[in-house]
Amino acid sequence: MDGLACALTAAIGLAVGVSEILNRYQDEPFKVLKTFPALAYVLVNALAAILALVFVDAFQWIDNTGDIRSFLTRVFASGLGAMAIFRSALLTVRIGQRDVGIGMQALLTMFLESVDRAVDRGRAVERAKFVLMLMKDIDFDKAYAILPAFCIESLQGLSAEAQQELIIKIKALKEDTGNNTEIKSALLGLTLLNVVGEAVLRTAVDQLRDRISLHEPGKA
Repeated sequence: MDGLACALTAAIGLAVGVSEILNRYQDEPFKVLKTFPALAYVLVNALAAILALVFVDAFQWIDNTGDIRSFLTRVFASGLGAMAIFRSALLTVRIGQRDVGIGMQALLTMFLESVDRAVDRGRAVERAKFVLMLMKDIDFDKAYAILPAFCIESLQGLSAEAQQELIIKIKALKEDTGNNTEIKSALLGLTLLNVVGEAVLRTAVDQLRDRISLHEPGKA
């Protein structure tokens, strides 16, 4: 197994792991990538790809003739094939209300769930501080009318399905009678943060603050 093939195969594994993280944590994915659990998950994907290449060469599943075609076949078959193998299950067993795959998929799922919990705990602190500070003194009833629409229109690539899901969640907040406007404003901020991210939400609130504040403009 040559060094270049190993490096490129690992790069494919890294790319797959990174793409999963980016898709999984959409509010601030690049911040998540800097956390240890996320980096560990990406590294596991890379190691899995390298391990697949070791097996491919050891058992000569693909002839290593030395030409570019053979080289690329080994690299891509190992890099992408490893992801399929590690996400496959020998059989699926239903435990309670959940279908559980038996095989390498179970190990990867357990690891990914542990990454989820670790990342969520770390991000929860940052998100809570950010939203509570940003949405302080924001009137929910005023913000409800214009802030979500402003955020949605700021994003050009938000799908119709994502918009509808966001509208449903915000409508549920509007109908909630168990919390005061301060709590509902914070929950509105968290709901929007999940979709638009910190930069867009901060800009939207700052630009609209005079219109959605609990206080009249110019008054404390």
